[in-house]
Amino acid sequence: MLKGLKDFLFRPQVIAIALGLIFAAALGTVIASLVGDIIMPLINSVFGLEPDAPGLMVGPMLVGNFINTLINFLIVGTVLYFLSQAADRMYPPPAAGPTQEELLTEIRDLLGKR
Repeated sequence: MLKGLKDFLFRPQVIAIALGLIFAAALGTVIASLVGDIIMPLINSVFGLEPDAPGLMVGPMLVGNFINTLINFLIVGTVLYFLSQAADRMYPPPAAGPTQEELLTEIRDLLGKR
């Protein structure tokens, strides 16, 4: 049973997924810092808003806090979108190879020449 667990945990796919999650968590903190420490203070200063103020309250609900969180989410999504676009430009997908039909046609032609 332990051998099976060891084999599962050390498969290349599991290790790659774990590394991807660790990298994603680290990148998430960088993006959260970018949004919270740079972008939101700029937006607050442009619109004259107080940082992290709950603002609008409806009864016990912090509607202003929810709106602030929603704006943060949209900004993080926008930053991720532009980062992915930059990565796509830096690392374009490889050119597509021949289709299966083209390969089969080439094999047929080579066999026909024999």
